[in-house]
Amino acid sequence: MGKGSTESLDIEQNALTRSGSRAHNLVVTNLVRELSLHLKSRSGEVYPYGQRVRIPETGIYTYPDVVVACGDPRFEDEHLDTLLNPVLIVEVLSLLTEAYDRGKKFQIYQTIDSLTEYVLVAQDQHRVERFLRRDGNQWLLTTTTGLGSTVPLSSIQCTLALAEVYDKVELVQCRKDDRRLVQAAALLYEDALRRVWDNPDDAEYDRQPSERSMR
Repeated sequence: MGKGSTESLDIEQNALTRSGSRAHNLVVTNLVRELSLHLKSRSGEVYPYGQRVRIPETGIYTYPDVVVACGDPRFEDEHLDTLLNPVLIVEVLSLLTEAYDRGKKFQIYQTIDSLTEYVLVAQDQHRVERFLRRDGNQWLLTTTTGLGSTVPLSSIQCTLALAEVYDKVELVQCRKDDRRLVQAAALLYEDALRRVWDNPDDAEYDRQPSERSMR
């Protein structure tokens, strides 16, 4: 699988969701601010969405919402645009990305040797799920809810307050944004499907099943 095709795996999953939701952007901004303040005088760097991460075992490239590297960050080449050793990855969930972030994407992330913590942040409720790597490849899940709660992040020795994560985030508006994004995705899917079925190059092939069924 070539570089271009591996990049498209994550880009296609995220294209409709990363810039369209006000709630998503606010949560990411809050996370980057809080984590950056914590690491200001320590060894570590925080990157928002746009920082590419390469999965060495598969060659896949992903774009986490927030990613943290500690010590000396390692990059794929001299361009310094592809991180190889994240210790913490945070994804902000939406209706379009939740299944992917919980499933296939998490499986991919688990193959990164340096990664010790994976965090999922909801947009439609005050809820943060934290997966902490234990011995081997076992992951311990801790779920935290409520604005008065805090989440410990062992990978960077930080405590994250949910009140700060959800600062200025309106959950009702978030649900409206998610519905709009799902509707937009459905329209794009419908248009793509129409182009496939209306492709004149496939007309002969499309007729074959019906012709065989008449025999």
